[in-house]
Amino acid sequence: MIPATMDTLVAPATTASATPEKPHRWFLALVIAIVLAGCAVRLTNLGNKFYWADECSTSVWACGYPISDVRKVYSDGHVFKAQDLERFQHVNPDRNWTHTISYLVPDAKHPPGYFVLAHWWARLVGSDPAHMRLLSALLSLLAFPAIYWLCFELFGSTMVAALSMVLVAVSPLDFMWAQEARAYSLWTVFILTFCASLERAMRRRKLFDWMICCSALVLSFYTHLLSLLVGFSQTLQAVITAGGSRIRAASQCLSVLCLAVFAFSPWLFVLQANLSSTLKSWHWVERKVSLDHLFNRWTQQCSLLFCDFNLSLDNPLDIILRSLVVVLELYAVYFLWRRGERKAFWFVISLILSTSTPLLFQDLIHGGVRSLNPRYLIPCWIGIQLAVSYLLACQITATNWIKRTVWSVIAGALILAGGASCIRSCQSAVWWNKFDGPEALRVAEQVNRVDSPLLLCSKSFAISPGRFLSLARLLGPNVSLAVVSDPEAMKAADGFNHVFLLHMPGSVIACFRGPANFTLEQDAELGDQLWIAERCPRP
Repeated sequence: MIPATMDTLVAPATTASATPEKPHRWFLALVIAIVLAGCAVRLTNLGNKFYWADECSTSVWACGYPISDVRKVYSDGHVFKAQDLERFQHVNPDRNWTHTISYLVPDAKHPPGYFVLAHWWARLVGSDPAHMRLLSALLSLLAFPAIYWLCFELFGSTMVAALSMVLVAVSPLDFMWAQEARAYSLWTVFILTFCASLERAMRRRKLFDWMICCSALVLSFYTHLLSLLVGFSQTLQAVITAGGSRIRAASQCLSVLCLAVFAFSPWLFVLQANLSSTLKSWHWVERKVSLDHLFNRWTQQCSLLFCDFNLSLDNPLDIILRSLVVVLELYAVYFLWRRGERKAFWFVISLILSTSTPLLFQDLIHGGVRSLNPRYLIPCWIGIQLAVSYLLACQITATNWIKRTVWSVIAGALILAGGASCIRSCQSAVWWNKFDGPEALRVAEQVNRVDSPLLLCSKSFAISPGRFLSLARLLGPNVSLAVVSDPEAMKAADGFNHVFLLHMPGSVIACFRGPANFTLEQDAELGDQLWIAERCPRP
């Protein structure tokens, strides 16, 4: 038996690799139609969805306010109007983009790239939810040429590249980020651009290509911190799989990585100086869950890339769908290993493992839910999309008509499931990622139906200013609010006939039950999370 050397492990498998046939004109026309439909859906219904906590935080920073200013409005326990918080969702004319950067410093896990862009967008276009989401939607359209470029560099096939655009067009996760005022669409574009330019630079070894690669990596760093993991993993695989002079390839790749890290070093110093406050703002990822819950959520996340009907974990349909999709994804990676070039396989594997592996091991060893947030696993989803695109391209152009027919049906089912998921998500005011949406909409519905009510919120609820803002913007101009502790609750309620108690402790509820001249009942949907107190008429 001949021992395997490094060269035999990573050398391109040109003799055994499968190359899909060129697509027919009718297929390209279908691809263009699906991509255009995907673009249209991304630009639809942007202003009618619930503007959730993270998006409100985006508006605060982009409009030139620190999060601490929001807390000051309600930190002293006084009663104020919901409309007093509206100013934080509109551009402050006295502050510029440098203020946006400075206000991000206490929460340095968010690099300033996207938020500076959002600041200028808010100034030039508008800062209402529809306009802020429009920026993400337009940025998401750049993913189509970017993934086409990457697939063509990686596989040398227009068929794979065309199918990859189709999968992105109907991907529920890509659609979800395209309609959210956050940095994830921009991060996706920069990851794709960096990977494609790295492949091109490794193939051509031209200075201009290396400059594009380095620039894309720097922009990716300034968009999301986890880009550091992508940069390191892709540099490592590029060096290992390099043909010809591996020493020269290593020096070029490492030079690009070092230059990019050096360009990002100012924010790394900011992160180091504010590490304690940054980690404190990320404490929610340490929530303990069972291993069984982790496994079910991991499999569900993998299925969300191709179908997402907002089903619960224990829904039988969800169990069937995610099982089928996960099997398909695993087979796609296996098929790439068996039939594709080794270089393409290691490229895809490094993308899949770049952010998922560190987060997953953190959750397994220390506990937490880091790996249960799909937005942190965008490189993983890109890698899976590449593998599935290659699998489908090879199988639907196979010479065996039975295989070709079966896989054409599978490809059609994926496209239909993804398209239906995107349409359903587009038409819904809330989705699973907007976890605070159902409660906020219910509270607003109940509070807005009476004249001049008072909404009392606990300090534990208002600890997240973004969550508080997302609720406040749904309330009418006649609604008063207060964030109070136990002794302040009854004092704040003086002069109000209708008082709503949101996430208030039992001691406050007991005060309203006692000799406070109020009748008290739970909300039918939210239960003890929302109590409705109505002052009894005087005899």
